[in-house]
Amino acid sequence: MRPKKILVIDVGGTHLKLLATGRKTRLEIPSGPKMTAKKMVEAVRAATVGWKYDAVSIGYPGPVSMAGP
Repeated sequence: MRPKKILVIDVGGTHLKLLATGRKTRLEIPSGPKMTAKKMVEAVRAATVGWKYDAVSIGYPGPVSMAGP
């Protein structure tokens, strides 16, 4: 079984930090209070064109609720 390649996204107050298995340099994307989930996905997809990964791990510095509406 081959090892999985992971894209790691660290969500910060001013930047998203991206690093994937096998890459030596992380990317930073400006974020902030106007960064929506949709904008984040669009920015990450644009910044990682051509990257190969099997899974994504996201670090988020706040509470996450799984409660429905």
